[in-house]
Amino acid sequence: MKNLLVEKKPKDIDNQDNPCFSCSIEQECCRKLRFLRLTKTEYLQHFAKHQEILLVQSCGQTCLVSSLEGQTCPNLINNKCAIYTDRPIECQIFPYTLGKVYKANNHVFISYHERTHCPQKKALLMSQKVTKKLLLSFAHEAFGNNCMVEVKRERLLGKLMIKLRRRFTLL
Repeated sequence: MKNLLVEKKPKDIDNQDNPCFSCSIEQECCRKLRFLRLTKTEYLQHFAKHQEILLVQSCGQTCLVSSLEGQTCPNLINNKCAIYTDRPIECQIFPYTLGKVYKANNHVFISYHERTHCPQKKALLMSQKVTKKLLLSFAHEAFGNNCMVEVKRERLLGKLMIKLRRRFTLL
């Protein structure tokens, strides 16, 4: 796999307007890399050179990447994203997060949700139309252009989780 790695020179880190970098909580985002779903191309491009500090789980045509010890993303340098202008699709859609991604026959199913504790969630959420377009791109990159792709936003489970969280915090 290493011979497929495309080395890129670090781009100028120009993400000063990103509200994420004023955040003080550490959660499952770039500050605590956990279960980031990537296409094989995204992995090779941005994470393969850091494989010694990552746990990489192959999931068919995609992979899940986590830091070994709950560390930040290896592309987060001096509290700035070194790959911000070319970051993976799941990073682009955050605070939406990919849910299920699977292929059955010639159909690809992708779900996404917004169950995150991100304090900037309202400011960061993009339109569902743009999110779906990015996720279609993700599916075609991972599974090819000959697949039928269905992208759905998870709603019911998210609402249930919020209600349960509220109930248990009131007890």
